[in-house]
Amino acid sequence: MSDKVQNNNQQNLESLLRNNNYDTTIKATSGAGSGGEDGGKSASQHKLSFGMKFNLFIENNRIVITSLVFGVLASVVVLGTYVGFIAPRINKTIATVDIQTLMQEVTLSTFKDMTGLSPDKQSDLAKNNITQAGHRMEQALAIISERNHVVLVQKQALAFDKNVPDFTDEVRNALKVSK
Repeated sequence: MSDKVQNNNQQNLESLLRNNNYDTTIKATSGAGSGGEDGGKSASQHKLSFGMKFNLFIENNRIVITSLVFGVLASVVVLGTYVGFIAPRINKTIATVDIQTLMQEVTLSTFKDMTGLSPDKQSDLAKNNITQAGHRMEQALAIISERNHVVLVQKQALAFDKNVPDFTDEVRNALKVSK
């Protein structure tokens, strides 16, 4: 019975190798340890070349390899899209604005305008000037931020700002223009 099983294994291996276009030079043996051209080795004991082993590996793992390849390709496409198209559009740097100084300038200007007015008119003038300055400041910050592609941060919020650009003068000029 072992001769039949061994011959069957030999035929299956030869059929597999032939179907995958491998050169088959494996001979059927009796398995008794002698006789035959190959010294009595069984079909499973024959050494396959590296190329044959590699091709068998590829054939047996085709689904896993295909999944890995498509996964890598999908990652490259997504990363390429982000780097090529999305990142340049959202590439913003940080810049500072000294809003506290700008609002102090508005307050001092308002105090100068209040001289000689009655107390009721002074409070109305202060309220209107500071409210309008806040609205103009908000508009000026938005315009400067969009025009220069920067995120504006209050200057005092940074612990160290040696190389961070300051847009206080630009905002000041925009406030003067919008009056």
